[in-house]
Amino acid sequence: VTVEVSSRRGGLLLRVTDDGDGFDVEAAGREPGHLGLASMRERAELAGGELSVESRPGAGTTVEAWLPVLQAGGGEADCGGAGA
Repeated sequence: VTVEVSSRRGGLLLRVTDDGDGFDVEAAGREPGHLGLASMRERAELAGGELSVESRPGAGTTVEAWLPVLQAGGGEADCGGAGA
């Protein structure tokens, strides 16, 4: 498992990658009672961010979450960095 955190577009990008078994992302979103990915996406969006999941059977998984960094006054902070 690799975990990376970087500054991007006025926010923070969290990327978690593994080389496990992977799964069918589309099928996982349709499984009754399985709310993990939907819940993660909803929480990211409620915070003003976004979530992406890339995976396929036999090829591992990458989950990326981007969240804006807010200043104390409520505006987005300038995080700087190469990807900002």
